[in-house]
Amino acid sequence: MMGGPVLLKSRQVSVISDPMALRLRMGTLLARSRSMFHLAPSQPRRIFFMHIPKTGGMTAQQYLTCCLGGKRGGRRCKLGEIYLHQSPDERKIERARASRFICGHFSWASVERIGIRDDDYIFTFLREPRSRLQSFYRVMTNYPKDHLTEAVMSRVERCRDMSQLDMFTTSDLDLRNMIDNYMVRQLSGRLVDYPFRESEWPALLEIAKRNLRRLNRVGLQETYEADFGRVLCDLDLPRLPVIPRDNATDDVVKRAWVKGKTYQENPADIQAAMAPLVRWDDALYDYARELRASGAFGPVA
Repeated sequence: MMGGPVLLKSRQVSVISDPMALRLRMGTLLARSRSMFHLAPSQPRRIFFMHIPKTGGMTAQQYLTCCLGGKRGGRRCKLGEIYLHQSPDERKIERARASRFICGHFSWASVERIGIRDDDYIFTFLREPRSRLQSFYRVMTNYPKDHLTEAVMSRVERCRDMSQLDMFTTSDLDLRNMIDNYMVRQLSGRLVDYPFRESEWPALLEIAKRNLRRLNRVGLQETYEADFGRVLCDLDLPRLPVIPRDNATDDVVKRAWVKGKTYQENPADIQAAMAPLVRWDDALYDYARELRASGAFGPVA
């Protein structure tokens, strides 16, 4: 068992200060007034942010919540579809349909359940697959107190003393669900019914590619500030001179509450263990970069 107090739920502290949040909200209301008087393009009715874990998306989630409003006002709805066999219930889907901002670790299956309208805006961020896996490993073995919840506690306990090789070769289905070609599964709408037969992966990749093309913008974690700036421009939302970054892995590790062991491991062994976990994500990531380079999502800088 882990030492220290047991926390059933904790609230993450935002890096966006109260004055900064007020500035964003007032800027958003001003932009809305301009669009009402036809001085600016009308804003989308709903904004979907498909947050892929470990791509830097907590920043976008907090920033847009400051702009658009939160759960209490019915402006934001968070959907969770990150664990096995835990699709959002119909009550959550109905709430999402009526919200302005839908965010969280949900898959394309939830987007289809909500229903896409012509003026909806959907975006996501991707990350180089090996970098995403290593970030996931660092966080799960050095977990921050202000992120700990009841749902994640048992998973942190299992991961705490794992080496990278342990994690990337685990037979624990719950953990493999979090690391096995996750981007393809999220964008193809197949997060909660893992695992799959090997023969199913090519079709999942093609579905993920098709859905990727339907997004209004796809950013990369590696160029986060510029890409998120383009999202804000698309949405006619205020952009701060410097966009704050929340939940960066290095910062998470500095704030760690549960710290795992340190291992000396052969990099070649780790790369070999990761290979099947990123095979299909690699193909999707390369495809996304090609689409960006072709201008499919508009300017990238």
